Amino acid sequence: MAATETTSTTPALPTEGRAELTAQYARLLDEIPWAADDDGSSIILDLLAATTWEQLNTGGKLPKLETFVGQTLKVLSVEKRASEIEGGMPVYLELLVQAGGKGEPVKVQTSAGSVMVKLTMLHHFGNLPALVLVTKAEKKTRAGFYPLDITIQAAEPRKGAS
Repeated sequence: MAATETTSTTPALPTEGRAELTAQYARLLDEIPWAADDDGSSIILDLLAATTWEQLNTGGKLPKLETFVGQTLKVLSVEKRASEIEGGMPVYLELLVQAGGKGEPVKVQTSAGSVMVKLTMLHHFGNLPALVLVTKAEKKTRAGFYPLDITIQAAEPRKGAS
């Protein structure tokens, strides 16, 4: 993977305010496929793939991206799922990643705002897989959270680019 310049076909950022910005982001999220629901067998597979007792305590949920703070991940694919969190984004992202860019792929979830926007844009650009470094702010937000972010280290060339 090489760091490449991409030419965006995305419209310029709106100046009309947050509603138009949100609508533009929603259009980009529409490009991301929905994660397929299964009969629960993926939870069993995840539990059977555990290598430590701590990994057995997921409560039937995917690990959060926060688990990988300070690590480089190879993001192989991005899908979306409907969120049940009231007042938040209507979706969260489910990522297929490899820790350190190697090994068995694992699924993780994130609803972190800047992470979701960056991954949505990488998907839109056709630049997946991509290597990203997961980071966490040292300062709390007013709401008391330590926001997650990613630094894109390398990405596949845009599909169809030479």
